[in-house]
Amino acid sequence: LLLSLFVFLPIQWWIGGIQSMDPCLGRNGERVRRSLGRGFRRPIVTTLVGGVGSLILLIPVIGWIVGPTYLVVAGGIVAMRMRELDPR
Repeated sequence: LLLSLFVFLPIQWWIGGIQSMDPCLGRNGERVRRSLGRGFRRPIVTTLVGGVGSLILLIPVIGWIVGPTYLVVAGGIVAMRMRELDPR
C-alpha cells in the first residue's frame, strides 16, 4: 500500500500530466521526445496537473465530465507556459 502511494501514484500522475500536455505541444510542431523532456525538466508541475485531474475524476458523474476537460485545458495552458519559459 505504501509503495503504491509513494511510488506508483506520482508516476501515474506524471504520465497523466504529460498525456495532457503532449497534444498541445504536438499541434505546435514539437516532437514527443522534446515534450517528454519538458516534463522531465519540470516534474512537479507536470505531476500536479495530472494529479489534480485524477482527483477530479474521483467525483462521481460531475468529475467524469469536468476531469478530462480540466486535463485538456490545464495541460494546454501549462504546455504553452513551459514553452515560453524554455523555448528550446
